[in-house]
Amino acid sequence: MGCKEAGLEWEGFRKGFAHRLGEKYIRAYTDGCLSSDRKDDVHGILEVKAFAVTKRLEQALMQTGIEMLTYILYCEFNGISWRPVTAISFFLVMAHFDPVHFLNFLKGLESDFKLSFLKLTLIGPFDLFIAGDVFRLGRMTLTMTVQMSMGEKAREKERKKAAEEEEKRRKQDEEKAEREKEEKREQYEEAAREEEAGIHSLEASSPANDVD
Repeated sequence: MGCKEAGLEWEGFRKGFAHRLGEKYIRAYTDGCLSSDRKDDVHGILEVKAFAVTKRLEQALMQTGIEMLTYILYCEFNGISWRPVTAISFFLVMAHFDPVHFLNFLKGLESDFKLSFLKLTLIGPFDLFIAGDVFRLGRMTLTMTVQMSMGEKAREKERKKAAEEEEKRRKQDEEKAEREKEEKREQYEEAAREEEAGIHSLEASSPANDVD
């Protein structure tokens, strides 16, 4: 499902996220993702588990929590400010976290693994065979897609600005190097002229040799 105006697209391929936290190595794969043209930029993740939410809720949410955690780590390390959205069956699961406890956990300042910094909120269920449910689900998903695209456009603007500043610095460095090169060339030519003038002065002041 694509949205040209948003500049983002939901894609149904498995996306892996992996991070090391101290001695722990966390890896999770999702069933799909919301990505931009830059495939490394993921703005949302999608997980599909038929009937798992109602029949195996605890297990499904445990896996969802791990996927959310790895995705939030991905967002933090890649500077993506929009928080993740995951769809399980026909539930929307919103993940919210306490940034203070979360960042302290990343820095190793809090070792209590029982500390709750991730909160999952389920919205639903939505019934595939009820048109109103499908319409509301689609509208919510599209709205969040457009909202996330605003963050992507802001990041693209920042990337463009950074690239322009980098190009400006590069040109300034090239101009500086060219000026220094020109100054050295002028200094060399000036030294050569002074040396040549000194030789002529020495020749002019030397007495002529007498010839018998």
